[in-house]
Amino acid sequence: MVMNLQARETPLQENDTHTGTRVRRNEFRSAFLITALHMTGKGLGLVKTLVIAAWFGASGALDAFWVAYMIPQLMPGLILGVVTTAFIPSFMRSAATDEESIDWRGLNTLFTLVGMTVITIAILVVLARSGIVSAMAPGLPADVHALAAKLMGLMAIAVVIFGINAMLSAVMQATHRFGVMSLESIITNIFIIAGAIYFSDSLGVLGLAYAVIGGFGIHMMLLIWVNRDLIREKLRPAFDFSHNDFRGSAGHMLPLLIGFFGSVGMTIVDRIFVSTLDAGAISILVYASMIALLPMEVFGHAVFTAFYPGLSQDHANGHVLAMRDAQIRGMRLLLFVMLPAMAGLVMVSDAVVSLLLQRGAFSNEAAGLTAATMAALAIGLPLRAVNYFNFRVLHARREPWIAVSIGLFGVSLNVLLDMLLIEPFGVVGIAFATSMAMAACTVLSTVLLQRRQRVSIVRPMLRPFGKLVLMTLTLVMVAGLLIRLVDRASLPLAGWQLALIQLAAFIPAALSFLLVGYLLRFEEVHSLLKFLQRRVRRQES
Repeated sequence: MVMNLQARETPLQENDTHTGTRVRRNEFRSAFLITALHMTGKGLGLVKTLVIAAWFGASGALDAFWVAYMIPQLMPGLILGVVTTAFIPSFMRSAATDEESIDWRGLNTLFTLVGMTVITIAILVVLARSGIVSAMAPGLPADVHALAAKLMGLMAIAVVIFGINAMLSAVMQATHRFGVMSLESIITNIFIIAGAIYFSDSLGVLGLAYAVIGGFGIHMMLLIWVNRDLIREKLRPAFDFSHNDFRGSAGHMLPLLIGFFGSVGMTIVDRIFVSTLDAGAISILVYASMIALLPMEVFGHAVFTAFYPGLSQDHANGHVLAMRDAQIRGMRLLLFVMLPAMAGLVMVSDAVVSLLLQRGAFSNEAAGLTAATMAALAIGLPLRAVNYFNFRVLHARREPWIAVSIGLFGVSLNVLLDMLLIEPFGVVGIAFATSMAMAACTVLSTVLLQRRQRVSIVRPMLRPFGKLVLMTLTLVMVAGLLIRLVDRASLPLAGWQLALIQLAAFIPAALSFLLVGYLLRFEEVHSLLKFLQRRVRRQES
């Protein structure tokens, strides 16, 4: 079977070498463009976390905010993830002949249905906010519960705003316009920082809620402006439920919705369990997640976004090996960042928390618990990235029910592990349970995907993975040696100064990582150097 596929695809690959090279270059460039924007946004996210920690610490009132904030936190995944994942394969199939001749009735019907659904969700959130809080955090005290319900009612406004943002972002992603759609975290975090600083004294956590709504609203206006021609000429309310483009997307959306609730089920289950612990435990889990999953938010989602249209197009065109090659490139690119990020976060979790959070109302006890929780989450970072990328490949292949089944298995395993680990280890046990469940899902998704594709995924990854392990071990040894030298020196430094020096040890460690990758001829290192050289030459010219 593999030989037949190779024979069928070889002429295409020989005749389209230049195009394939250009596609790979575009994927690499798009991934790093989105990464740069996400990195800026997440850098502001760290500032946001620092400001919130200093103003509110790990308190019951902040627990109420984080419970209510789950609504706008989940909406990007629910609306943007579901709409984009369902929309792009249908769009690519319609655009395969001529993008200008696309019949927008089916896709407009999809957008109309999504818009009506979003408004319905927002109304239900307002009407059932108290019950939702009880379901998501049943262990909250009565006063914290009441505050969370009030905040959740306000957050319903963000649901409608993000529904509009998601539909416009889906079109932009399908047409490879990633810039403006990636500004959401930058704008929202700026508003939340401003809300914490200027309104915390007078409004408390209400100021944070207003800031979230304001950030989403500004991003919505920006998206409407850059898509004004598309809105004027193409987007119209439609109810053509028999259209092929709508039926294809709608058929994909049901398993996507179930799969989404399965994927966020781990987050919801974790918070349900953590709500039964001491006050501030939810905030500790949120702080730890923000830092530990930062590489995933910055780089992982950039890779998913950049590769998904190409994967969908390869599947639509029947290019099995091209799709497999794109998947391997994406996995290499993810592990190139996630493996050293995991090692670094585990090694210096205390230093990171001390530098970012330990000030103002944030206590030493909360800092130690946050660092341990962060390390437990970081352990699962590489496998989490690979698993989510496998899910994107399954959706590009229009096999969403496989991803749904794996996700539901992960949630079930996570519940079991939470029950076993919460009593002896508390919030740290909850974090470790999530990493273990994600590892099991990764193994399962890789095995099933390889069987469905009938081409090997694991074998082509063995050599680059071995190189990455050697590169990461070099990083760990160099960073560990430098940190040990700093500790042995017993310098009379403040805690934040010592933490900053420990983090600085990763600069030469990262250079050693890249040097070993260069010597081992790791493809992504050479691609990165060529990318930087082109940028320098362009600026010089």
